[in-house]
Amino acid sequence: MTAKPELMTAEELLVMPDDDLRHELVCGVLFSYPLRGDQEGVTVARTGFLLGNYSDEREMGSVTVSSGYLLERDPDTVRCPALAWVSPERLTEPVKGYAELAPDLVVEVRSPNDSRRQMAERAMMWLSHGVKMVLMADPQPPATLTVYRSGQPPLVLGEFDVFDGADVLPGFSEPVWRFFRRRE
Repeated sequence: MTAKPELMTAEELLVMPDDDLRHELVCGVLFSYPLRGDQEGVTVARTGFLLGNYSDEREMGSVTVSSGYLLERDPDTVRCPALAWVSPERLTEPVKGYAELAPDLVVEVRSPNDSRRQMAERAMMWLSHGVKMVLMADPQPPATLTVYRSGQPPLVLGEFDVFDGADVLPGFSEPVWRFFRRRE
C-alpha cells in the first residue's frame, strides 16, 4: 500500500526555508527542481530585458521573474514560470504571497534535463489555466522559440525568424536570436 503524500498549502510553500531549489505545488504536492544553468539564466535575463523594455516604453503591463502564481485552491496549485507578463487591465497592486491569477503571457526555458514532451505538457497546463500565450525558449543549439496559443498548433520559430506578440503584446516584434544573446 502506497502512502498518500502530505499536502501542502500555498501559505506553507511561501515560508519554506531557502534550499537552493525551485519549488512548485501541484494539487498540494510539492515538486522541486534544480536551479537553472548559465545558458538558461542568460535566456531568462535576455527575455526579461526585452519584455521589460516593451512594458516600460508603453507603460503597459508588468513582468515578473520566477514568481509563483496561485492557480487553484484546496488543494493548492502554485506554478512558477521563468518569466510572466500581466496586461495592464489585469494588474493589481503587488500582493504579499502569490498572485491569484494566471498571467497573460508565460515564458518557460528548457533545461538540458527537460524533454520536449514535458515542455509541451507544461505549456498546455498554462493554457488550461487561461494564459493567452506561452513561449517555450530552448537555448540549446539550434535555439528555438515555440509559441503556444489555445486552439492553435504550436509555432516553432528558429533563431532568424521574428516573434510577433500579436494581440497579447501588441507592437512587440523581435528576432528570435535576441531572446538568447546580445549579438546576431
